[in-house]
Amino acid sequence: MSYETLENNFLILNVKHHGAELSSVIDKITGFEYIWQAGESWKRHAPVLFPIVGRLIDNKYSFKQNNYHLNQHGFARDMLYTLISKTTNKLTFNLKSNVDTLKNYPFSFSLEISYELIDNKLTVNYNIYNSGNNNLYFGIGAHPAFNTNFNNGNLNDYSLKFSVDELITQPLENGLRNEKRNRIQLNEKALKLDKNLFKNDAIILGNNQINDIELIHQSQNHSVKLTCTNWPYFGIWTKENSKDFICLEPWYGITDHHQHNQILEEKEGIIALESGHTFECAFCITFKTNN
Repeated sequence: MSYETLENNFLILNVKHHGAELSSVIDKITGFEYIWQAGESWKRHAPVLFPIVGRLIDNKYSFKQNNYHLNQHGFARDMLYTLISKTTNKLTFNLKSNVDTLKNYPFSFSLEISYELIDNKLTVNYNIYNSGNNNLYFGIGAHPAFNTNFNNGNLNDYSLKFSVDELITQPLENGLRNEKRNRIQLNEKALKLDKNLFKNDAIILGNNQINDIELIHQSQNHSVKLTCTNWPYFGIWTKENSKDFICLEPWYGITDHHQHNQILEEKEGIIALESGHTFECAFCITFKTNN
């Protein structure tokens, strides 16, 4: 599968043309691979979520009294992108609506994704342009999976560091949200990771609770800090019974509530973009090695 590479004194980074998916970030000092390498427990690295985030009821939605089908997280993660620009430290990919996308997503769009590497920090930028004549309704999100198998270890060797004292979560049932709210009390703003945290699927956080989050190994050997200021939703997930990776996911959009009427324009978190306008958002990942 073809990919593009960026490299500097700190990191070597690969991005696939398929899905414009970040597939590798290797620390040049230690040789550690930060990105999950799509093993048996989950066969992706860092998919892009578009034009929806999460799941629709019965994988269906309604728009202008017509019914359409979209699988979980949308189709952009499974499409071939065009590389439109490459410099020594930046890659830019593009995906445009076409005959196939219009069958179940009746909107014209241009999705541009860039990866910019400066020292040990990667900035990921999403730029969505409405090339149609009417409002474009969409969600956009990231789903990067980070390795937790340093020195043959696992998830239990890591903690998440927050800038808040507690998390208010929205539980899932069969991938859909319900009315319940749970609280996770943090210990000095930290949460020790354990697979049991995810026995009922992802930890879903709304109301812009997460502007930054840091994944830290217990030995303090390395960490990954994700900064996503003003992103309204956030997901934390790993595959049930897996200890090999953790996904830290900033979202503009969220999975359906189980009582949603399935009308796209009324979906919580949906973005309505006027014709000829552009929506842009970005987040940063800082990779740290402490020798």
